[in-house]
Amino acid sequence: MHLPGARVVWVLAPVAFGALAVLTPLLPARVGPDMVLAPAALLLWAVWVLWAYPEVTYRDGEFVVRNPFRTVRFSASSAVERAGDRPPAWVQTWNLPGFTLTLALVAWAVTATLL
Repeated sequence: MHLPGARVVWVLAPVAFGALAVLTPLLPARVGPDMVLAPAALLLWAVWVLWAYPEVTYRDGEFVVRNPFRTVRFSASSAVERAGDRPPAWVQTWNLPGFTLTLALVAWAVTATLL
């Protein structure tokens, strides 16, 4: 299960960024490509993180909840007695590429915009 239109975002975000990159030669000389592409990349990343990437799946008695930073798996038979308790079959993995991409993109966007 994805949010509505998530598959469209997966396709349109790179296409929009590519079109913007192709149009950067038309910018005035005082405006560098990084000044336009860095904020655009940061905006598209935020849309991807909040809208296109999060997913919940149920397969073979197991729920999988994922976002760009981590994935959590637990069995459907696990009982949660109180809010905030973790089911006994809880498995959490961190997404190192998601963290790395985020740090690199934010560093590029900040330096390109401010410098």
